[in-house]
Amino acid sequence: MSRFVSMSLSRFLRATLLPALGLALVLGAPGAARAQIDPLRYHSAAVSVTDGQTARLHAYFVEADDGRAELPPGPCRLTLRFLDARGGVLATTQLEHVPGRDTLLDYQTRDLRPGERAALRAEIVAFPDANGRAPRVIPSVEVFDTRTGRTAVADAGQVRPMHDTPEADGGHRFGTVGLISRQVARLNATCIAPPGDTGLPPGPCNVHLALVSGNGAPLVTHDGEVAPGETVSIEFAAGAMVEGIRRRLWAEASQVRAAGGFLTTSLEIYDESTGQSSMLLPGDIVQSWGWE
Repeated sequence: MSRFVSMSLSRFLRATLLPALGLALVLGAPGAARAQIDPLRYHSAAVSVTDGQTARLHAYFVEADDGRAELPPGPCRLTLRFLDARGGVLATTQLEHVPGRDTLLDYQTRDLRPGERAALRAEIVAFPDANGRAPRVIPSVEVFDTRTGRTAVADAGQVRPMHDTPEADGGHRFGTVGLISRQVARLNATCIAPPGDTGLPPGPCNVHLALVSGNGAPLVTHDGEVAPGETVSIEFAAGAMVEGIRRRLWAEASQVRAAGGFLTTSLEIYDESTGQSSMLLPGDIVQSWGWE
């Protein structure tokens, strides 16, 4: 009888506890497992393009992100994409990439009326190599004339992790700039919001946007919610002014910290008649893990 019980107990352990133990070993180190499978993501600030212009996203693969110089990183899979103001994909490509090389993705505007502008932003998803080492990428975005190739504006903002400073949650204030006759200032803000630990969809960013005159008087403001992945913009047109006169203004974008999202921001100055940008003050390029 005791031998029967012993054999039955042995079979029970093999049939139930050992598989459960194996599952526990897989699930017991979520950080390690996550590091092996989660991609590294880069989110740019929004920039606007008009008819006859091309937006180009560069991804220069520098090295692996973990600093283990004794192990050269292997080829990594990159996804490059341009997204519109609602988060829809405008252009995308996926490829294997190796260190020391640059790759790119172009998007040309279509069906825009003269002077009309469309906001877009760039995103890079960098998947780890076979050893789980994530590639460190230097991203940059430029907008240039499709016919001549002449660059209009470029965003080579510094890369920093999401929520690494109090300012990262609170938003961004831009320095004072000047507008001349028939120029327009445009402030862009995109909500980047990862899903929470509960598995529920991410909530919106509750934002405050403002374009303010040099003497502190509000020119244009906007308060409201921005859905994750979407971009909201406000504009101020200088109108007709005497040649040589410059109208000063500055911009700010902030959010309610408890909302849990994060804003990427940019300030553009463009010509009212042509829609061509003459200046871009970009926010940082935000780096995050996972949630592909």
